[in-house]
Amino acid sequence: TLDVKNPIELAKQATINELNKACEAAIVGGFDINLESGEVKHIDLTLQDQINMLAITSQMAVLPKETYTFHFKGEADSLISDAVMKSIIFRSNNWKNYYLSYFNALKNYVNSLSDISKIAEVKFGMEIPAAFCSPSYLEAKELFDHDIGRVLVNE
Repeated sequence: TLDVKNPIELAKQATINELNKACEAAIVGGFDINLESGEVKHIDLTLQDQINMLAITSQMAVLPKETYTFHFKGEADSLISDAVMKSIIFRSNNWKNYYLSYFNALKNYVNSLSDISKIAEVKFGMEIPAAFCSPSYLEAKELFDHDIGRVLVNE
């Protein structure tokens, strides 16, 4: 429970709430992908988008097809290949896992602080001190850093 009489705890909770909002916005905002054709497409990761990808993943496991219907942001539905769909799902998972791992590491850092001015300096996007970089965060970051800008397979 939050001790409302403790200003340090209040500052931590306020900062964590702001970091959580920023994390959610980063996830939902999605990412651009570069197709080998040279086209750049944007993928949002709203809750509905994530549910749709989960449905496609289930369909791929039960009844694999050569193409799947997919909706890139601001465009009509497209038929995309199995390989491209797998790549989109892989990148989407990397995107979400990275930001969740980043948020959790940053939250642990905030919770370790006892100075209100230091707590106020913590911002989403900052580098996390090494002592708070868990193995799962470092793995997610490595995969994320490797994946950014990668070209998808041919359509």
